Amino acid sequence: VIVGLNRGDSRPRTVRADAEGRFRFERLTPGSWQLARAKQEFNPAQRGGAYSTRAGWTLATNCEVRAGETTRMDLDLSDWLPGELDGRLTVNGAPAVDWLVQAWPKGVRSVSGGLPSTALDADGRFRLVLDEPGAKRLAFTPAPELGLEGVIELEADVRGGANEWSHDLVFGEVRGNCAPVTAGDSLFLCNREGAAVDFFLTIRPDSQDRFRLPYVPVGPAEVRRYSQRDGQPEM
Repeated sequence: VIVGLNRGDSRPRTVRADAEGRFRFERLTPGSWQLARAKQEFNPAQRGGAYSTRAGWTLATNCEVRAGETTRMDLDLSDWLPGELDGRLTVNGAPAVDWLVQAWPKGVRSVSGGLPSTALDADGRFRLVLDEPGAKRLAFTPAPELGLEGVIELEADVRGGANEWSHDLVFGEVRGNCAPVTAGDSLFLCNREGAAVDFFLTIRPDSQDRFRLPYVPVGPAEVRRYSQRDGQPEM
């Protein structure tokens, strides 16, 4: 467990509790601090900032440090229960062997720090331990031998404690022709709004501007061209 100590100056302190749950912070500035479980360790070599759009916002503190004294305080995490997600992914009924999966918070496209991730085994199974249960977006990267470049995303609602999840992806094939792709342009096949599965797959046409994607989730989709013109990307 990572324990964090913060006083709202964008320079929090973090330590890892030992096997018996003990932790210690030293050389602290006297004053009010917030002691809480932290999601990740803070690197003091990195600088950061913080702001709030709420008028009059103040950091809720629960710990008082006094000069020349040792403050003793326990952190109660009895209500905190990580989520353990045991999942299985199949493709047209067969295990998704050697795929990769990464768990994102639903609705989030950028995070600070790493994300829970792992590889699927020979039976398409995986296990993820999520410190923050809730609605998740499972981003799957197909095995290299499938020749697919991109990501396929499915949703999972993870509660604290044990969770089981499974999904069978139904794949079809997409073939087509396209206008010549100039230097700096890229083609992608994406799901359309309302599709059951979100995906974003790279299209690489051959010398005759033909393309083939042998494994594509069934459902409404569209081809998108990404152009880099005058330094401004266009779809």
